[in-house]
Amino acid sequence: MVCLSQALRVCILLLVQANLCSGFVFPCRSSPGGCTNVFGKRRSINVCRTPPAGASFRERRSSFALMMKGEGDDEQGKMKKLRKLAADARSAMSQADDAAARAAALRGSGEESFPSDIAGEIRTRSMLRNVSQTLYGSWLRVFVRTENVGDPLGLGTYDAPIAEGKRRKVIEEAFKRLDKDGSGYLDRTELAAGIRVALGKDPDPEMLERVWREADVNKDGVIATDEFSEAMTVLLEDREYEGLVKEAQRRQLQPRRPEDQVLASLGEVELLNGGADATKALDRLRERGEISLWNSAVVTYENVTTDRLVAVTNLTAPDDQLGLKPGKLMYIRHVVIRRAAFVGFVCLCVSGSVFPLMLKKAMALFGVVALALHLATLVFANSIDGYLQYRPVRKDKDGEDRWARRQVGRLLGAYLCGIPVQALAKANGGLREVTVYGRREGAWNYRELQDSIARDGFLSAGLSMDQVYRQCVVQMMGLVAEYLKYGKATEGYRHMALLERNLAFVQKPLSRGHRQMLARLGLVVAYRLLLEHQNAFEEMVERFKRKEKLPEIIAALESAPPTPRGMIAGANAVRK
Repeated sequence: MVCLSQALRVCILLLVQANLCSGFVFPCRSSPGGCTNVFGKRRSINVCRTPPAGASFRERRSSFALMMKGEGDDEQGKMKKLRKLAADARSAMSQADDAAARAAALRGSGEESFPSDIAGEIRTRSMLRNVSQTLYGSWLRVFVRTENVGDPLGLGTYDAPIAEGKRRKVIEEAFKRLDKDGSGYLDRTELAAGIRVALGKDPDPEMLERVWREADVNKDGVIATDEFSEAMTVLLEDREYEGLVKEAQRRQLQPRRPEDQVLASLGEVELLNGGADATKALDRLRERGEISLWNSAVVTYENVTTDRLVAVTNLTAPDDQLGLKPGKLMYIRHVVIRRAAFVGFVCLCVSGSVFPLMLKKAMALFGVVALALHLATLVFANSIDGYLQYRPVRKDKDGEDRWARRQVGRLLGAYLCGIPVQALAKANGGLREVTVYGRREGAWNYRELQDSIARDGFLSAGLSMDQVYRQCVVQMMGLVAEYLKYGKATEGYRHMALLERNLAFVQKPLSRGHRQMLARLGLVVAYRLLLEHQNAFEEMVERFKRKEKLPEIIAALESAPPTPRGMIAGANAVRK
């Protein structure tokens, strides 16, 4: 019985995956009207998702915000859970830093340097930074994130990752600066003096109390060296994070490699239908510095509310502005005919009962016609769906440009998020369509799904939350690209349906509220990425229209000049 249930689940997942590449995917039933209310006004989520035992920090970090929402936990329990998570994260990061330092020593470079995969480093540190904000928000506001008059802790010169030994010395020196009487611990007077130096004025009692309460973990009335060390580590990590972000921005403004050199590098990669092999090959090219934008997007957990969505993208009515409601013909094709077939089947079943003769004939006729119509739509599904999908493209004077922007947007999102492309081929209407894998490792297979379900309940083969966030960005990118040009997107329900079906492969089921938040997250990040790469995106669209091959389109992205920050700010202002 167990084997039968496992096989059944595998078959369902494989059917879902097979439908991802079809010409049309109808929206799921998670909301009325296809995908209406996907961006509903639920402002928060309350799902406790505990990561699997033994998971790495990169797998665990995406769950911290949900863990702290656990029901029934008191404030002290939440803080203890967060401190444990932060300690595990630092331990994993320390091991990674040691390995990077040994590699740097072999290369002959110094210890205090920025990592080559700076986007990955930012993603890794961002979740720890959010945990730190919860634990030591007052310390961060007082000593780091304020235009301070003084620097009592000596933080001003540190913005790049530093070695563990040097970090300990920095913390010891900062403690000695505050410990005026040399007692080995800090009292309220000494802490208030440090805050006074930082702000240039006496701290108000409430501020002092918040800073004190965050550091005095064991509530013994003093701040011991280990308690101060933990708070100081958070401050240094925050400075290092800001340094990483500045370095990433500086690298984006550096001149790109010439297009012919990028093409030569891409020649060794099977970009289409390459799956995991394409991912590994592109990762190697990025490590060697031959490409720079592959898997460069920083996509981390954000609880994006509807207010935040409107503030960033000006999407006040996303269901209408993104085309999330299917058209009338599509609704008839996939809803009305299906329901009529069900009613017709019932009519045929009961037509032999005690009804008047005319009513029996009418019910039987209706049943036969409804079932025949439904059968015809199943037999000719690809042709019908292709006609319904591509008719608006051919009919609208801007239809082909809209189509190109949706497809190139998905392609750009997949490349920036490190997900390989499965196909770039002609669809039913003669237009080229981009198909993206559901994960970085390529397609699933029956044996992999079966083994994973039997071994760990789908944890090893399922999508981690990090990959879920990236899939959200990829599927929303095309809609945002069309919206930025025309003020309104079309065919949004197809993209939402693809996203929903990808989410069927997540390690653990997601609540409806969580899926809504993920869709909003994908929109916000996609909007940001498109503004950052708008110069390259326009060139990619033109090449897509000219039916150039995938390597030429990717080379245009890699070699295009970076978008100036002023243009990004201007585009935001115009959109709002």
